[in-house]
Amino acid sequence: MITSKKDNIRICNRTKHDDAAEILVIGKNSYLGKTFLTLTDHAVVSKRYFDESAINWGKIKVVINFTLNPFYKTNSYSPEIDEDLKVIKSAKKYNVHYVMLSSRMVYSPNSTAHYSEQSALGRNNVYATNKIITENIVMENLPDKQTILRLGNIFGFELDRPSFFGMALTNLKKKKEIVMDCSLSTKRDFLPVEVFCKLLDQIIITRPVGIFNLSSGLSIPVGDMGSAILSGFGVGSITSNNREVRDPFILEVKKLQNLLDFKITQEDVLGAAHKAGELLKNA
Repeated sequence: MITSKKDNIRICNRTKHDDAAEILVIGKNSYLGKTFLTLTDHAVVSKRYFDESAINWGKIKVVINFTLNPFYKTNSYSPEIDEDLKVIKSAKKYNVHYVMLSSRMVYSPNSTAHYSEQSALGRNNVYATNKIITENIVMENLPDKQTILRLGNIFGFELDRPSFFGMALTNLKKKKEIVMDCSLSTKRDFLPVEVFCKLLDQIIITRPVGIFNLSSGLSIPVGDMGSAILSGFGVGSITSNNREVRDPFILEVKKLQNLLDFKITQEDVLGAAHKAGELLKNA
């Protein structure tokens, strides 16, 4: 069961997507952005891409960027491919709180596969390196007006999306099988997208300053996630083309739990995977 003492916090008497909204969302067509806009209780103004001149900054209190330049994942850092940088400049100019969506990829792999916000950073990965650079830019420019969220595997019904979960759903739909590229015993940290959006709603209210891991804090075998999808879909198989335990990780989330007082169980996570499998039947 997902629990939180702050479940009753809501922004009342306002309409979502109000022109006078205090929350600015960039990247409304992205998977996470679109899902957040569907589930949030905040009044929001949303844009597909960032354009400073198209925004009424007088009312904006918080801005969240869901956009990502595809070259940011493959090319060495440059300001031209950093979508966060564009928004950071305006956030600083208009004294707006900035929420950056970073990644657990910034952490340097260790023998425990367990990472807190104080764990060592850096790995041989362009995307991770670029995220570290952007995090530093955010902190330098907005020392008291930033929340950096290092995300685990956020998942939901994301058919055709080039993510771990999206590819699993796509293969199951087309081929009636899920093929993993690692051992089925590989343990990773998964968080249902609905829970991510709920927690992001609360972060917008509290606006904590600093870096926070955001995931379930649970270590779940990828094979169990695949089996949960299959149980929802009803037919198919799950196999692996690689017996190696690859890229296991679990994020320490106590820092955020102390702030928001939430708890997520393995049943919550596997139940969300099962639900995605059920939705796949009619996709």
